Amino acid sequence: MRRTTVIAVAATALLVGLLIALPAIGAPPTNPLIGAWETFDPGPDDTSHIRLQISPTGTFNLRDEAASGCDGASFGFVAATVRGTGLFDLASDPATFVGSGDLYCYPRDGRGRTLFAPDLAIAVQYDADDDVLIGTAGQLTCWSRVGSGDQSDCP
Repeated sequence: MRRTTVIAVAATALLVGLLIALPAIGAPPTNPLIGAWETFDPGPDDTSHIRLQISPTGTFNLRDEAASGCDGASFGFVAATVRGTGLFDLASDPATFVGSGDLYCYPRDGRGRTLFAPDLAIAVQYDADDDVLIGTAGQLTCWSRVGSGDQSDCP
């Protein structure tokens, strides 16, 4: 009787272990593009901090602490934001994210935000070797994960 109980307990433990492991084995790979990324503006007169947040649904938020584009609109180097939507292509190698959203500048006089560029495009590809995003479509910016320290992994 005791031996039967030990075998039953072992079989139950094995079955529970398999049930826990099976979803992980068959689960799709996680999306490496999702998360918080940061870079510095590569412009010649601007090295402001830029943060990009990409959500699992494809929405994104970008904030540039001192956008050089806003300076061209006579606002000076002020903060700018882009909120938009995009699409993931995880089947391509490398995986990519392409989206667009309206770019707003925030004037210093506190009058609220001003639309600067409608439908601003963003396109990045994931570099799996270095765990960074590389800007495409004329955006040669390299993005590292927020909190990773520095951009030394950028090619």
